[in-house]
Amino acid sequence: MKQIILWSLVILPWASLFFLKMDTVRRYMPVALFMTVIHTLAYQADYHYGWWKETGSSLFGWDKVVPVPWVYGAYLVIVIWIFRFTFGKFWMYLTVNILLDGLFMYIVYPVCNGWGLFRVNRLCLQ
Repeated sequence: MKQIILWSLVILPWASLFFLKMDTVRRYMPVALFMTVIHTLAYQADYHYGWWKETGSSLFGWDKVVPVPWVYGAYLVIVIWIFRFTFGKFWMYLTVNILLDGLFMYIVYPVCNGWGLFRVNRLCLQ
């Protein structure tokens, strides 16, 4: 069941892009790829310095550093959708971004942690 949910975090967001025009996807893909690079660098820094330990969100044998379902699936596509609806409206973008970050941090992440999709051990800076 866990693998089905993790695969759906990759496939469903990408499938949702069929509802957008190709020009829209092409327009916002650079910012989504930039965000993906930033997330990948943050996860690599975490792996190197041991800031936290996230286990269980691996789909492949090689994705021990970056959780592929989150970074290359959901996050990347969500950025395209957010920019599609808020581009040129800074305050709306800021509000939506804060609300979605809070939703993820205080609702989605604890629920997924409780279901056993992944575990996060916060090691903190010592």
